[in-house]
Amino acid sequence: MDEQMSDSDGPLSEAEHRELLTLLHRYCSYDLDQFEAWRMDTDYGEVYVNIGRYPIAGASPQTYLKLQLPKP
Repeated sequence: MDEQMSDSDGPLSEAEHRELLTLLHRYCSYDLDQFEAWRMDTDYGEVYVNIGRYPIAGASPQTYLKLQLPKP
C-alpha cells in the first residue's frame, strides 16, 4: 500500500481530500467530454454521481457548492 494513502475505512484525511479535489479538477479539465453518470455501492446504499458541463435539468447553478483547488 502507498505510504501516503490510508486504509479505505473511514472518512478522507485532509491530504486525501486535497488529492481528490486536485484529481477531480484534472479529470474535468482533460478527460470529461460532456457528462459522466456514475453509480457506486456504499455501506449506506447506492450513491449517484453526475458530472457535467451544465447543471442537471431543473437545477440552478447556485444549487451547487463551488469547489476550490487546494493551495499547494
